[in-house]
Amino acid sequence: AGEPLLAHDRIPAHKLILTARSPVFRAMLSSGMQEASADEMEITGCAVEAVRAFVRFLYCDDCSETVLTEHGWELMALADKYDVPALRYVCETYQAGCLDDTNALTTLQRADTHNAPTLKRKALEYIAQNKKAVTENPAAVRELSAELMVELMMRLAK
Repeated sequence: AGEPLLAHDRIPAHKLILTARSPVFRAMLSSGMQEASADEMEITGCAVEAVRAFVRFLYCDDCSETVLTEHGWELMALADKYDVPALRYVCETYQAGCLDDTNALTTLQRADTHNAPTLKRKALEYIAQNKKAVTENPAAVRELSAELMVELMMRLAK
């Protein structure tokens, strides 16, 4: 998931932008939470470049294909965590365009994990249309949650 931000990895951002683009940031920065008074917050679990790309997106709605290729799933997680639907849409659209036999099951699981219903639907459709190639990957099938397994089996039975 990348290295955590270090003290020298501070990424400056304006509270006004953060609170305007994310209801989660709005709640964090306008309440009695530590972040509101500390003038900084820690974002963990993602590479520094993913967090930089996230902040850039909050400012200008821009995300390059290179960034999506390298950090698309981290950006999807950040979009989900901080409730940024525009970024979620960009990530879902990109990942849907990357669906293939080798990643469809993983994409399905990640789409479910990161609250990306459009991508989840597209992954299910892809799997239903490419059953043999996708289901020949038993390790990926075992990674699916029980709920997704049931959903997938129902879809394949149609």
